[in-house]
Amino acid sequence: MKQHKGFLQGAMWLTIAGLFSKVLSAGYRIPLQNIAGDKGLYVYQQIYPFLSLAWLLSIYGFPAAISSLNINQHGKNRSTGVYSAAFFYLLMFGTGMFIMLNSGADYLAVWMGDPDLARPIELSSYVYLVLPLTSLFRGIQQASGNMNTTAFSQMTEQLIRVSGILLVAIMFWHQGRSLYEMGAGAAFASVIGGLAASVFLLWNSQFVFSSSHLSKWAISRWSSVRFVWKTLMITGLVFSLNYMLLLLLQVVDVFTMIPALQEYGLTMDQARAAKGVFDRGQPLVQFGIIFGSSLSLAMIPALQGSREEIFSHDIKSALKLTFLFSLPAAAGLMAIFPAVNILLYKNDQGTLTLQVFSALIFFVSIMMSVSVILQKFDFVKRQIFFFGGTMVVKWLLNIWLIPVYGITGAALASVMSLAVLVLIFLYVLKKYVSLSLLDIVPWAKSLFALLLMLITVKMFNYGAIQWLQPDSRLDYLWIVVFSCMIGAILYLGTLLKLNVFTERELRELPYREKLVKRLGVKSE
Repeated sequence: MKQHKGFLQGAMWLTIAGLFSKVLSAGYRIPLQNIAGDKGLYVYQQIYPFLSLAWLLSIYGFPAAISSLNINQHGKNRSTGVYSAAFFYLLMFGTGMFIMLNSGADYLAVWMGDPDLARPIELSSYVYLVLPLTSLFRGIQQASGNMNTTAFSQMTEQLIRVSGILLVAIMFWHQGRSLYEMGAGAAFASVIGGLAASVFLLWNSQFVFSSSHLSKWAISRWSSVRFVWKTLMITGLVFSLNYMLLLLLQVVDVFTMIPALQEYGLTMDQARAAKGVFDRGQPLVQFGIIFGSSLSLAMIPALQGSREEIFSHDIKSALKLTFLFSLPAAAGLMAIFPAVNILLYKNDQGTLTLQVFSALIFFVSIMMSVSVILQKFDFVKRQIFFFGGTMVVKWLLNIWLIPVYGITGAALASVMSLAVLVLIFLYVLKKYVSLSLLDIVPWAKSLFALLLMLITVKMFNYGAIQWLQPDSRLDYLWIVVFSCMIGAILYLGTLLKLNVFTERELRELPYREKLVKRLGVKSE
């Protein structure tokens, strides 16, 4: 019981750290855009996939794989030998990525359509030299059941990284430095964050280097070297895929948007600014999928039973709740444009594009939940294939749609490629189980609640703008805050009144007693 309690506490710390990191990751790009403008955001977003890939692998993928390696070995002699083998392969991977990005920075920048990006790409390569240390020690801590150290290291790295990026942006802006120098400084701040996490983890992992263990790190102790490499690359990659999907789509945009926007008719300078406007949607979507990603993480313990038990009430409820809350999150965000655009980014440029892009909140949330369930049926390696196929579809759609519709075409390409992936996952799910979203979700009631919410929010927005005649961002703050509050209360209240939730699901709602009492909902 004590061990189980420790596991739950560790999972809680990882969840808190994940939410903290997601909020920071989504939020800091808003002040970054306010400081550096859309072009500054564009420069950072062009190197962001390289930085984020290293961060995600060192947070989720490789530590999980190393922890798995330790569990599959028996005895300290074997586990420490596995750690040395894992570190060697991580060092090979990190060094290889560093050499590829550092030496190929000029080529990659030209491929992106902007040669001035070479220096920021070159500096971003250094994060991969830190990756082996952070990945190894997080894996060691997780294998030891010490999840809170991993969580604190994650929060430390993200906090230092974000603070450094904003500090660099402010300093360079005051000094009149170029936006590309600012991008290079942001990459350097990410390296400093990784180094800080490494020092923190090293200090808390001293037991690995104690005299009783040090002699066991010899190469002769390495066991199943091929197994170590396979686990790191496959398990590590698959475990990170759910978190990397938006990043993979950004990679496609990085290499296709600038040339395609020039084909659309924009000059190089206009294309950079337009890409920056498009990138405004990234933090908005990240905020929107926090619930979905947290719910998919919470589903993992429920998937530890046999395949016959997998579709317990908990799993059905998880799919149902993902749909019920991700759809209004996406639609509600669309409804409060252009107010939210002006509030966060000072103007309403790209409003239609960002409204289309907001639909990703729904599709990513559904995909994450279904993906976790499919992994229970050993549908793992094939997910890598489908994620790769999604990138290909996105690439082809970008080439087709951006020259015709500009940045709105890029948003449509993202949504369409994710919609295809979700449909494929749901089709595959039906091969394993007889249930689907069509069976689980009360469609008529939920769509009625959604429509009522959208009409009310749009009417409130229109009335508030006509009455207030907002001329400052503070005015728009009140409009956005009250729109969100009205929409959330009305939607949830309607669902409760229509008895959409079961008794067991009601018990999981926060402040359920007050909600039920205030709304006069009868418990079943």
